[in-house]
Amino acid sequence: DISGGTLPYSVSLDDINGVYTVGTATQTEFDFTGLSGGDHVVYILDDQGCASEWNITFPESVRIEPTVTIEYLCVNNVATNIVTVTVDDSITDLTDID
Repeated sequence: DISGGTLPYSVSLDDINGVYTVGTATQTEFDFTGLSGGDHVVYILDDQGCASEWNITFPESVRIEPTVTIEYLCVNNVATNIVTVTVDDSITDLTDID
């Protein structure tokens, strides 16, 4: 949430000379999607050209990489199946997954 300076704000992610996204007349929050974990720098310009930058550290992304195996069975002449979902070995606590 950006404050101070003169609206509207413009922001660029990880590139001080990059393309800046100009906010609306009252916009103080900007969304960035598809970010990897680690450090990112948000460069901010206000309407008067005053600059600021903020370093933001995100945790590394979680790799779920699910694999689904379906077993089609017949037990006592009744069709049944078993679905097994296997996730990445880096996930050691399966209760972390919804």
